[in-house]
This record gives sequence, C-alpha cells and structure tokens, in this order.
Amino acid sequence: EIYTLSLHDALPIYATISSALKDYSQILVRELVTARHDGYLIYAGGDDALAAVNLDDLLDLMTKLRGAFSGHIDGSLEKVDFAAEVSGFVQRDDRFLMTMGPLASASMGVCISHYKTPLSMVLEAVREAEEKAKSLPGKNAFSITVLKGSGERMETTWKWFYRDGVEVLRKGGTAAMLKELVDVLKGAESRSGEGFSDRFVYKFKETFQRFNPEEKIPHLDEMIAAETRRLLKRSFASKGNDRARRDALVEDWTASLKSLYLNAGSLGNFISLLETAAFIAREP
Repeated sequence: EIYTLSLHDALPIYATISSALKDYSQILVRELVTARHDGYLIYAGGDDALAAVNLDDLLDLMTKLRGAFSGHIDGSLEKVDFAAEVSGFVQRDDRFLMTMGPLASASMGVCISHYKTPLSMVLEAVREAEEKAKSLPGKNAFSITVLKGSGERMETTWKWFYRDGVEVLRKGGTAAMLKELVDVLKGAESRSGEGFSDRFVYKFKETFQRFNPEEKIPHLDEMIAAETRRLLKRSFASKGNDRARRDALVEDWTASLKSLYLNAGSLGNFISLLETAAFIAREP
C-alpha cells in the first residue's frame, strides 16, 4: 500500500507546532526568566531564546526551561519531573498551554562569566557551548562554559537526564542534580548548615590526574566510588556531631556521583562538572 500526505493534511500539524512554540517562547520562557528568576530576556522566538540571569538562579532556570519545552513541569512552574508521564500541556490558572510534548528534546549552551567580560566573548562562548551540546549523539543536552578572570576556561557537556533501566536518574535531571551538589558544597561554609568542603573536588582531581581525561576508563567506577566515599567523609562539615547523618549523606552522594561518572562520557568531563559545581558554590 502507498500512503500519501497532502499539504491540507499537514496543516493541522504545522499549526499545532506553531501554537506550542508560541506558548513556550512568549509565555513560559518570559515568565520563567523575568518573573520567576529576575533575569533579562534578550530574545525569545520559536524554540530559540537568549537570556542573562544571576548565577544563583542559573541551574534552576535551566531545568525549568527544558522541562517547560516538553511539558515536564507542573502548573506552578516550580517542579520538573522528567520521569513523569505528561500530556504535553501545562495548566496555568484557567488555561492550558501547549508544549512540544514528552518526546521533544532541546539543546542549550550556557556561559558563566564576570559581568565585565566583553559581551562578544560571552556570546561566542554561548554559541560554542550550544554546538557542543548539539554534538552529543541524540542531542537533548546542555553544555556549560566557565570563563574565569584568570583566562582559564572550563567546559562540561551532559544530557538533560539519563535512565537507569526505566527510571530517570534524579527526577529533575542532571542540571538539578548539579544544583543539589552546589547547595551541599555551599552548606559546608554556612553557619548553620552542613555539607562537603570543596576541597573534596580538588583532592579528587589530584588523585585521578594521572589518568587520560579524554577516556572513559573501564572498571574505574568502583575505584571512583571508593575514593569519593573516602574524600567526602574527610570533607564533611557540620555544626552537629551526628555520625549517622554524615554517613547517610556520604553514601547518597557516593552513589549519585558514581551514576554521573557512568554517564559522563569521559573522566575529564566528570571532573569538569565537579569543578563547575565548586566554582558556582564559591561565588557570592
């Protein structure tokens, strides 16, 4: 049998896509960037957007923008769950906004820099980061470039989420997991919190610097888990002396970081993610 699709048949599909992209760029992106995260929206049209945002809001905003694109965000625009079965619509008050649907994917490039960095340099880094995200097989990825004042440059590229069997690792995905790591590193420096000193990151890098950063070393995951556990215990900081609480946090993050390494693509990309988290946590 031969099936044909006339232009008349295709028009509803084009209209649906156009409506979804309009709701995303003109309503969801604008509200998330400007109203929820006090950012500056430079451009939003179709599936393209360019915005500037405070570093404290960056990772939350990244996760929400990606969740809103496919409909994996709730009506309050606060909770993202990539493991949820969603309809492709987001209910806002008394109306339903159309999204691109649960099978849609998106790529994002991010540049973190000092506000005095020349804008042309920042925009070039953003474009390069977006291309890195799009270079991953299957895409659905983000790439973060950090431009340090010293001239040093860090880059890390990841899928928005990974699946362990049928479950998405951490419902909010990789960027949300990175935000949790930033928070736990910040906790060690707060007066009333608890967390891990960023010395953990630099000691970890020092331990594995003898390996080729461009390779995904076979069977290194158990070694990484063992060294992660040891370094996390040594870097734990808390105003209390609850050893059970410490051990629980150490085991949780040992498992989480091991899962990230298994999906990192290379040892260097994994270490760059840790360094990016430490950099964000240190910034005021």
